[in-house]
Amino acid sequence: MSYPVPTRRRCRWPAVLALLMLGSLLALALGLYLGIEHLAELPVTVVVNGDEVTHGFELGSLSGAHKLVLVAGVLFALLVVALVVPLTLLLVVLVVGLVLALALGLPLLVAALLLGVAASPLLLPGLLLWWALRTPRRAATPPSATIRA
Repeated sequence: MSYPVPTRRRCRWPAVLALLMLGSLLALALGLYLGIEHLAELPVTVVVNGDEVTHGFELGSLSGAHKLVLVAGVLFALLVVALVVPLTLLLVVLVVGLVLALALGLPLLVAALLLGVAASPLLLPGLLLWWALRTPRRAATPPSATIRA
C-alpha cells in the first residue's frame, strides 16, 4: 500500500512582504515623480559658497528620462539612509555596551581575583576541614552484585 508523501507547505510571507515592499517603492516613486511635476514651474537657485551655480533653473525643463533618473536617485538615497541609520545606531549601542561591560566588569573581575589571592592562605585549611567533616560516600555497588540467582 502506498502512502501519499506529505508535501511541505511553502511559507508565503516572504513573497507577500517582497510584494508589499515593491508596491511601496513604486508608490513612493510615483509620489516623487508627481511632486517634481507639481514643482515644475518653481525656479530653483543653487548657491555654493556665495556663488550662484544655477539661476532660475526650472524642473519643468527636464525631460521625462531626467526626471526618472532624479526620482531613482532620491529613492536610492532614501534606501541608503534607511539601511545606514539603523546599522549605525546598532553599532553605537554595541560599542557603548562593550565599553560599559569592560568599564564595570573588568574592575569587578580584578577585585574577585585580588580577593581570591588574599583569601588563599585560608583556602587550604578550609578544604582540609571540609574533607574531614563531610560524610563519606558509599562505594557504588555494581548492578551484577545485587542480582539474585
